[in-house]
Amino acid sequence: MTLFSRPERFPLPIPAILIYNYLRLIGHKDLFAASVLSLAGLSALLQAFLLLWVALTISVIAPSGIVCLFLSGTSDKRPTRGLPAFVLLSSVIWAAFYTTAGYFGDSPTPLTWRYWATVVFMLFAIWTILGAIAWWSPNFMSAVPDSAPKAANWSPPPTNRKARVANRFRAIWAHRIWRCFCVTAAIFGAGLYAVFSIYVISAFAGSLHLPQHGWKASAVLFSIILFSFFPGAVYLKVRASNGSHGKALKVALVVTIALTYAALLNGFSAEPIALVAMKGMAVIDNAERTYEVVKADERPTYQALGYRPRATDRFVQAFIRFQFADVKLVCPNKYPFLDVPSSSVNKGRDTPDDSPSPVPPELRTSHADSEGCLVPTKDEIRTVDLPDGFSLQSHPPVAISPSRPAKHVGQSKRYTRHGRTKC
Repeated sequence: MTLFSRPERFPLPIPAILIYNYLRLIGHKDLFAASVLSLAGLSALLQAFLLLWVALTISVIAPSGIVCLFLSGTSDKRPTRGLPAFVLLSSVIWAAFYTTAGYFGDSPTPLTWRYWATVVFMLFAIWTILGAIAWWSPNFMSAVPDSAPKAANWSPPPTNRKARVANRFRAIWAHRIWRCFCVTAAIFGAGLYAVFSIYVISAFAGSLHLPQHGWKASAVLFSIILFSFFPGAVYLKVRASNGSHGKALKVALVVTIALTYAALLNGFSAEPIALVAMKGMAVIDNAERTYEVVKADERPTYQALGYRPRATDRFVQAFIRFQFADVKLVCPNKYPFLDVPSSSVNKGRDTPDDSPSPVPPELRTSHADSEGCLVPTKDEIRTVDLPDGFSLQSHPPVAISPSRPAKHVGQSKRYTRHGRTKC
């Protein structure tokens, strides 16, 4: 039996807290008790949330992965002790670049060619600075060691042209400048890929309540770049201290988790990630669907609440605002679960009776909330897939001709046998 088949092994309070926060956000905490009774549903939600969280974290620290992939060395050849410090200094340089570019690029007007020319010039300057530091390699930041093969160990210069060209390529490969180029190229590529880390965080900036303009947004960019390079520097530090790849990976993973928990304790919210996980599991569905109102006496209620009918009042268009276990909450309008900040959505949602709504008060107290959302039962509505142009037509009863009486199914001719009539 695998781990994923045992829901009791999971910390199920985590998805329960996520569900409670979402129900509080939409003003339906009364559905929490009935929703958390499904252990299988909680386990599936926890797996989706953790997978999404891991994918988001890996996307942010991808520059560290590039640095570790090209600069971690082998079992026989370890990185220099000053390489982690060089990576941290490079992260500061890249953070300053992205902060400056983001601050001056934050303008409602289109960016001109002068801006992009300055960005390209700054990239060339970063390459030059990184290459110069790698070549210099001071004692506290020795990125490239001096133990390169010397030309004295080679054979005398040959006379033929082919051998001379081969020796020149061999000299370039063994020379220290080539190693400086490799280190600089790896860190420069990681810095360019850090744009993806900024893009990932920017996609959740509105829901995470992060500033998107001004110097505060620049400070967020600076922190993102430092965070994206820090696990890689820790990995190289362990490798430079004669640690194995497995030990270095464990230490870098612990540091990443510790930084994540520190962010959560300092106001970083996991709610947007949980909402995306719920959307992927169809707990939240902003796609408009067609429902058949099975009970005829409930159809006027759906009309009064603003549900758009389709064909007739028997079919209505609705959105799933929440469905988990046996609980389903349908609404006439979609919920901007990821586009609007939680503070503005949650404001006044716990007291829906105080918010203005066209829903009649008698329906609001007995059937629906202030936005017309209902909690139907299984036998009240059901999802249907109607084709385009569907319509219900009433057909009149077929008239029966008096010359040809109607026959019932299974009716047979009567016959007489020995004076007895049988059917």
